[in-house]
Amino acid sequence: MAAPVRNYLGDVVCALSVSGPEYRMNTERVQIRSEIVMENAYEVSRQCDL
Repeated sequence: MAAPVRNYLGDVVCALSVSGPEYRMNTERVQIRSEIVMENAYEVSRQCDL
C-alpha cells in the first residue's frame, strides 16, 4: 500500500509505501496500516514544505 507525498501546489513528488507478505495482511491490518501510511505521507508533505 502507498500514499502520495505532495508539494505545496498539490503535485505528487514521491510516495510513502509499506509492504509485507500477503498471508499476514487481513482486512483489519490493511485498514490500520493504510491509515498510518496516509497520515505519515501527509506529515512528510506538511513538514518538508515541498
